[in-house]
Amino acid sequence: MGNSQVPYFAYEDPQGRVVQVTLVAWGYKAKVLEQLALAGRYVPGAPLVDHPTLPDTPSHRWKILNGQVVDDPTVPDPPKSPRETGLDDLKFATTIAQVKAALLKALG
Repeated sequence: MGNSQVPYFAYEDPQGRVVQVTLVAWGYKAKVLEQLALAGRYVPGAPLVDHPTLPDTPSHRWKILNGQVVDDPTVPDPPKSPRETGLDDLKFATTIAQVKAALLKALG
């Protein structure tokens, strides 16, 4: 029955982010890359890796280096949304005053 692995590849988009693409079959790879290039999401000749082993880290830190997808710890985490920040304030509150302040901040 051939290779039972799901065909996928990773490429670096114009902003330098690594994007993973899953294919129906390997025969569609060229067509997918053509469509991505037409949409401005892939630059022909950009780094590309077939069946990469993906790091167990947030994908915004992935980079393609020497034909492998690697973690780049120098990439900063994106800023938290106001909702996430408010939830963190509430989660780490240890006094009633801190809970009240977090709720007032969240409610505006």
